[in-house]
Amino acid sequence: RSIANERFGLNLADPFLPDGSLDQGLDFIDILRHLESFVSSYNYNMIEQNFVQRKAERGAKSLRTLSVKSVASSLKQHGLGVVSLTIDVCSKLLSRQI
Repeated sequence: RSIANERFGLNLADPFLPDGSLDQGLDFIDILRHLESFVSSYNYNMIEQNFVQRKAERGAKSLRTLSVKSVASSLKQHGLGVVSLTIDVCSKLLSRQI
């Protein structure tokens, strides 16, 4: 931000998303069930280390996010058995894309 300000005279807004959350977030199992839809409608935010919805759903006033905390919470809830399911679902999606 400081380089943009010094070199180009641009005042950029703070790039960080708010820490607050309105709900518990997306469930990992639901994401696996609809992985293609998730991949097409979410971007990865490298600064915050989370996935951010590209476009809000009709009528929504906020974007949904998926953080490491919510993935860890889902893993605690569903158990480590979902890891093998995740690998299977991801490999099937990749094989269709390639």
